[in-house]
Amino acid sequence: MRLPVLEPSDLESLVPGVSVIGSPLNGGQKLVFEANYSGEKCAVKAILISAEALGSVPGNDYSDDEAIARAEREVEILGGIDSPHLVSLGPVPFQVVEHQGQRIVIFSEEWLSGRALNEEIADQGPLPVEQVLEMALSVTSAICSLWDRSIVHRDIKPGNIVRRSPGGEHVLLDMGLAFDLGDKSITPSGIYVGTPIYYSPDQLILRPNRALDFRSDSYALGTVMYESLTGSHPFATQGSSQKEVVTKIVNGEMPVAPSSIVANVPNEVERLVNRLLQHRPHRRFRTCSQLEAELEAIKANI
Repeated sequence: MRLPVLEPSDLESLVPGVSVIGSPLNGGQKLVFEANYSGEKCAVKAILISAEALGSVPGNDYSDDEAIARAEREVEILGGIDSPHLVSLGPVPFQVVEHQGQRIVIFSEEWLSGRALNEEIADQGPLPVEQVLEMALSVTSAICSLWDRSIVHRDIKPGNIVRRSPGGEHVLLDMGLAFDLGDKSITPSGIYVGTPIYYSPDQLILRPNRALDFRSDSYALGTVMYESLTGSHPFATQGSSQKEVVTKIVNGEMPVAPSSIVANVPNEVERLVNRLLQHRPHRRFRTCSQLEAELEAIKANI
């Protein structure tokens, strides 16, 4: 997806009261500005919906209205769930603006000063088991909070897990692909959105969205835990293509045991990750609370 062409001074003109700090960051599908607004530090996010000079925005397989509806749903979810492990909304209200032929969605979230999990893995390689369990508990809490509202995140990956502060708790962000079973579908049937190598088999087989539940997110958590424990994706080897990785997931292949890569992975942690990565949803955990309790028990005994 193309990012909007937007300078700090442009944002300050478009949204009175915003004072940008430094240069914007590439947030994947969003341009992210560190800013102050009404005396509060926040992350102002800008999403390009369309641009007259460019035609349709590459990577958008849905219409302008659908893209705006997706952003509106993200803001609604963040505003409706109070969890310490989900990023919270910031003070800049949701709005659609026009700038130099571009239609841009703007809203804000809390500013997270810690690092994303993918950055920690890239710098450190395999992470300490205790840290991985803490991360998994935080993400599981977020998954449970979403599922209490019949919402599936659908995009859990290391880049969407960030520390609230250096050394602090992990927070799940980016609800842009979240699916609310109680709401209408936004993504057309058969369209992939997000990062398929972190999908569950349930998503890749393209069964109807309404057949998904929290177990799809728990599979993605298993992938993230494996990568955190070993420093490598469970289904990717050097030179692997996305298609090859996706094929392994769809076919139900199991990765090599984490302990064969990093010797100090405890058996109970390995068994839990293996369970999360089961091809059939019914072979994972039956409830969110069951997964949470298992993680707590393992953490207490490590």
